[in-house]
Amino acid sequence: METWLPIYLVDLPQNLLLLPHSIQLLLVALVSGMAGSFINMAVWRIPRGESIVFARSHCPVCNHTLGIKDLIPLLSYLCLLGRCAYCKTHFGPRYFLIELFMVAWGTSTYFFLDRKSTRLNSSHLVISYAVFCLKKK
Repeated sequence: METWLPIYLVDLPQNLLLLPHSIQLLLVALVSGMAGSFINMAVWRIPRGESIVFARSHCPVCNHTLGIKDLIPLLSYLCLLGRCAYCKTHFGPRYFLIELFMVAWGTSTYFFLDRKSTRLNSSHLVISYAVFCLKKK
């Protein structure tokens, strides 16, 4: 079957394994942090009936749309000292801790399991469901 994708996208998993381990680790940490950020967003929006797909990320207090610099997992929280960049509302440490947990989990998976199996998979869904259940209580 013919594929319409460029060859570098078809062979992406093999090409990623050719990168130095430090770059692989950085990519795993970035994707894991993004997964943690998504979990945080979903835990906040789903109980309130907000869209998790179409709405842009925004401050829940002032509703200001967040920029790219406000969305970098872990670093944004640290640089802004856990506050909204626009209205200065303090957010609890839950956002930071969930992202930190996901980064730690992803990077430890990278180190302790076969590097070829370091992908976001159904186990991340289990964690997101557990976080959602904890938030509902």
